[in-house]
Amino acid sequence: MLLNEGLHTLDTLMWWLGAPLDFEYEDDAFGGIESNVKIKMLFPGDVSCSFRLSRTCKLQNRITIQGELSTVSLPLYGQADVTVRENKREHTERVVPANWSFVKLVSEQLKDFVQGIETQRPARTTGEDGRTVIEFIERCYRAKRQRPLPKRAPSPGLTW
Repeated sequence: MLLNEGLHTLDTLMWWLGAPLDFEYEDDAFGGIESNVKIKMLFPGDVSCSFRLSRTCKLQNRITIQGELSTVSLPLYGQADVTVRENKREHTERVVPANWSFVKLVSEQLKDFVQGIETQRPARTTGEDGRTVIEFIERCYRAKRQRPLPKRAPSPGLTW
């Protein structure tokens, strides 16, 4: 779950916030592949993040950033509309003309990569950026392997 689906959202979070300084990782794997993931992360600037993925629970598929005075929320897929909540009032704003298409997004990334090679300029996203995310995921899995497995699997959707 984390490597397959979480990779893209973690990449976005690290693009916005940098690499986590510290984390607590949980999943529901009982020595195999996980279906549910929870990560608590601490980023530079004392920014904390709760991250949840699931193949067995219905989630909102949103990134929500909560500050002291307001909350900003946007869907993972179709990030044209941003919801802002301030002083118990909520409003949605369109920040780009239309929802993005995943195929178009990947096409733009590949185009940027090729143009970088042709013009000898760095791509907007580097291999180092990708490696940072993969290394973080590997750190999460190592942290989990260091803990003993429970005697019984918990109820579906729970992690340890």
